[in-house]
Amino acid sequence: MKKGKGRKAGPVIKKIFTVLLLVILLGAGTFVTIALRQDIVRAKIDNLFFTYLRAHAEKDIHMAASVFYPEGSEEYNEFIKRTDYFANPNAILLSINRYTIMNHKFGPGWAKAEVDIWFAHSMYSIIYQLSFIKRDNDWYLEHDLENKSHLYDFSIIEDTFPITTPGVYVPIGSGPMAPPPSGPPLVIEDKSITEYRIKPDERVEYDTFRGCINLNRVYFPADYYYIDPQWFIECTHLYSIEVSPDCTRYYSEDGVVYTKAKDELVCYPVGKVQSHNLPLGEFIMPDTVQVIKDYAFYKTTGISKVQLSKNLRQIGNYAFSGSKYLREIIAYGSLDLIGYSAFENCEKLKSFTLPDSVTVVEKEAFRGCTALESFNISPDSNLKRIGHSAFENCRSLKSFYIPQGINKISHWMFTGCTSLEEITMHTRITEIGLYAFKDCASLKNFYINQNITYVNRGAFYGCEALSLKIYFKSVPIAWHMAWDDGFNNSIEWNYRV
Repeated sequence: MKKGKGRKAGPVIKKIFTVLLLVILLGAGTFVTIALRQDIVRAKIDNLFFTYLRAHAEKDIHMAASVFYPEGSEEYNEFIKRTDYFANPNAILLSINRYTIMNHKFGPGWAKAEVDIWFAHSMYSIIYQLSFIKRDNDWYLEHDLENKSHLYDFSIIEDTFPITTPGVYVPIGSGPMAPPPSGPPLVIEDKSITEYRIKPDERVEYDTFRGCINLNRVYFPADYYYIDPQWFIECTHLYSIEVSPDCTRYYSEDGVVYTKAKDELVCYPVGKVQSHNLPLGEFIMPDTVQVIKDYAFYKTTGISKVQLSKNLRQIGNYAFSGSKYLREIIAYGSLDLIGYSAFENCEKLKSFTLPDSVTVVEKEAFRGCTALESFNISPDSNLKRIGHSAFENCRSLKSFYIPQGINKISHWMFTGCTSLEEITMHTRITEIGLYAFKDCASLKNFYINQNITYVNRGAFYGCEALSLKIYFKSVPIAWHMAWDDGFNNSIEWNYRV
């Protein structure tokens, strides 16, 4: 009986062993399947980040939208309507030298990874967390529509380093700013008002005068804590901003606000069309002014000609941006710095003569000046730096001289300059930036000499008429591997002048 029971146990043990083996094999198969799926997802999300970088490099809004949302979705369509997505002045993506995506983690409908970013001209890197989400059976980079991109939470970019050029004016200010009134924000219910006298306890904010298009005059009390030109952007008929004579911080004259010492111009009313007895649209700045503050003439509709102060040293960020009727600027030899986007989208500005004293023209300073035909720089110029996109979409610009103090043609510097035919530059240029001449369809000749050690991606993208001559016998190893992206013309290598 015992032997019989032993013989019967054999098949049972075999069945158990077989079942266990099947479980192990199925588990292993499941593990392999999961691993394969994770490899697919890993490849997908890694490619998403690469596409994200490329979208910013090419300023392709549709490509950027496809990273975040399914094509054709409501969110996608809303995203591509944004005109400011690539306007962030601290675009970290411009200075990335290399990156590594690592430490992938996966969950149901989500994935995370870390990206180790190294920057050009730097020994440091930053590790940043990336989040991905699954939508419509595909993977997308998580994105908050209100925050452009979470990668902008930190920013290191060579075009935004602190200016240390000797002689650059640092505003002296006008004493410590008083705390704002503690009450609730001022709300203007009647948008048809023509005048408003602000009380000391009323806190003005950016929405306070929104829609007050009939507003002509505003009065500020003594020692009001702050005056910001952006408060009045939509007040297209505003011709006078007046400050109490007892104010120790600000001073107003003919409706224009200055600091008390009259060394900084704070705000020129958006709709002001005449100053003193000058012809309509003209303004002569007092020679006491050394600084034009940020946004001081932002989107003004009443000026066409401005004679700057003979002692002006700094034009602030966005100072004249969007002044759509501004045709002429007269600048003098004291000027040192032109801030970023200072004349952006001044669509009627036809010419500009840069004083030899200017050392820095910041990023996007003249971007979108579509009527700008000439930008005059003399051989004696002290210009040391031109920021990225400084002349982007200056579609009427025909020629440009790059002085000896400049050693780099910045990213997108001439992108969209469709009438640009000639660039004159010296041999000190060592670098040509990202898409620097993109869509310069009229550019005819360009010589890359032996000192140009780096050419970035797509530098001559869309230069249909360009005859490119290069000193080197072949592509230098240091150049970007896609330096000729979008350039389909023949190239003459080993060229000697």
